[in-house]
Amino acid sequence: MSTTAYSHQLSGGGLGLLRVIALSLGIIAAGAFVPAQATEENVSQRAGTKDELVTLVRTAIEKENFSMIDNIVNWQGVSNYKRRVFSSQILHALGRPISKIEVEGADQETRTSLSKMKNHTLNMDVTHLLRVTFSDGEPGGIVPAEVFLIGRMEDSYRIALLVKAKGTTENE
Repeated sequence: MSTTAYSHQLSGGGLGLLRVIALSLGIIAAGAFVPAQATEENVSQRAGTKDELVTLVRTAIEKENFSMIDNIVNWQGVSNYKRRVFSSQILHALGRPISKIEVEGADQETRTSLSKMKNHTLNMDVTHLLRVTFSDGEPGGIVPAEVFLIGRMEDSYRIALLVKAKGTTENE
């Protein structure tokens, strides 16, 4: 199933919690892609401010540079399978025309909902949502977008993921 089927209608400022959860759990579309590890060259590609985060993500998508986004994902606690799945989602976004990118604060309701996911936990505190809206949707149809959970780690903004809670397996 394509990721377009999971995209949501952006209206009334809705945050698309289901989409955020699907991205975080890495359940969108599995591929055989094995992502590259962060290297010394791309460690400097970190975002210390929200504007730098938007610029980094926009540049990575426009230049189809997977490693720029891979470098800001917090992969701690993520299984190899889930890493491949989430990486395929990133790859799907590369090269697509961007309508806008917004950083918004994660409201308390969203953070509470994410913290109560059965058998899952966030791999870092989430403070913001990064919404990338693409301009390649069908006229009058669903507005294609990606929503990433964002937190701060090592003095930079990073993409957070939901990971399996200790004592659970990928099948639970």
